[in-house]
Amino acid sequence: MAQHGGTSILLARFFAPVRAVVPLVAGTTQMARAKFYVINAASALAWAPAHILPGVLFGTSLRMAEAVSARLAVILLVLGVLLWLAAKVARIAMRHGVPLLAVGRDRALQWASRRPGALSRLALFLFDPRKPESPLLIALGLLLGGGWTFFGILQDVAARDPLVLADVAIFNFLQDLRIAEMDRIMVVITGLGGAWVALPLVVAVWAWLAWARCWRTARYWLAVAGFFEVLVQLLKYTLARTRPISLYSGVADFSFPSGHATSSIVIYGFLAFLLSRKQRSAVQGAIAAVAAVYIALIGFSRLYLGAHWFSDVMAGLSLGLAWVALAAMAYSRRPSPENLHPLGLGLTALLAVMISGPWYMVNYVSSDLARYARQTPAKTFSPAQWLDAGWRELPRQRMEIGGDTEEPLPLQWADSASSLPGHLAAGGLACSARLVGANGLAVADRRCAAQDAARAAQIPPGQQVGIGICGVRPGPPHAAADSAAVALGLQRAQPCQPGAGTPLVWRAPH
Repeated sequence: MAQHGGTSILLARFFAPVRAVVPLVAGTTQMARAKFYVINAASALAWAPAHILPGVLFGTSLRMAEAVSARLAVILLVLGVLLWLAAKVARIAMRHGVPLLAVGRDRALQWASRRPGALSRLALFLFDPRKPESPLLIALGLLLGGGWTFFGILQDVAARDPLVLADVAIFNFLQDLRIAEMDRIMVVITGLGGAWVALPLVVAVWAWLAWARCWRTARYWLAVAGFFEVLVQLLKYTLARTRPISLYSGVADFSFPSGHATSSIVIYGFLAFLLSRKQRSAVQGAIAAVAAVYIALIGFSRLYLGAHWFSDVMAGLSLGLAWVALAAMAYSRRPSPENLHPLGLGLTALLAVMISGPWYMVNYVSSDLARYARQTPAKTFSPAQWLDAGWRELPRQRMEIGGDTEEPLPLQWADSASSLPGHLAAGGLACSARLVGANGLAVADRRCAAQDAARAAQIPPGQQVGIGICGVRPGPPHAAADSAAVALGLQRAQPCQPGAGTPLVWRAPH
């Protein structure tokens, strides 16, 4: 603590074995009381949500999983694996990347020293440890890797190679997993990567750097954060690739590359670079892991909400990675005497996100939920077409994620749902006002058997059930599992309503 000061207090807050003795150690090292109180309180603001929210989310997820079955389990599994991989790769890259590159550099030097020629002289110039360019080797590797990946994706998209088919498959897979609760979470996450949060963050970080008189770093920060927006808009206008679903107007409705993915890796990637400079390897790994998880969440939210194709997000991430690497190389070429005060810089960035994030949630989450709502095309028939053969084209059974067919859908109704109860009452069918509520989870019809009601909750993602029909058989109520049958009228299949005077028709094809 005597050496690292506030950074030690911040990190110790997240490790239970040493958390209790932090005040004792701070007093032993004679840290100023005011400094200790400020840093300790700020670290508590970050630690408390990080400690409590995972349990809250996990408990909520279990409750949701009881109703929505496989879809939530699959989406949580995919998301968990993605975040684990992002953090793991970032930490491995920071821990083992430099040693591996050093081995490669030594082998390249041995090869170049034995062979004459221009290529050997270039290798000796770039990889010589005595040259100032040599420490930038890892940034050069990221630049080349990111650039190669971006142009490879660009070529595949332009030539409509198999990657485009993967785009469609991933889009359809994630859209089939959507549920209302996860929609809200993903809209919030995607908002944290949008302009309403990114712009205040850029301004706050620049203000801190200006206050600390780190003018060179402040200029780099504005250049890095600003140039990408021009480049992304230029690429979108040039390629004019349409989104999976229409969300905006003008150039903003083009999808390649993803602006959210590019901005997240540019802003948070370069911020992580500034924060990790001159830090121990463990601190660098932790910063890289946090940044990678945050960036991965934003990228995944764009895929989940259907705002971008998979290749759009990957192109944005690779382009942003190359730009951050180039900026890091340029920034590091000349030693800078500026003291960035990384703890203060990090707390400033965290405070900006904690203020602008809730402001976005209060003002824009509702409208964005409507914007990103799952769009499902409806099949429309004339009454004659439907009666002739159109009813055969509608789904006969509910289909699970894996493709297995489950409960039959025997009832098709060519009229509004509000008129159905009266017409079916004479047939001994009791109808509930709404079987599945707005959240897609709550089952309201108590006359249905419990297991039938549970099946009713497993409706296709994003679909609201307008009416639930229970055909109660003779016998004691609720006596057995087969005492009720459930039929669902899904909005996915919408035959057009008959005109005035047209007789109401219902058909049970099974």
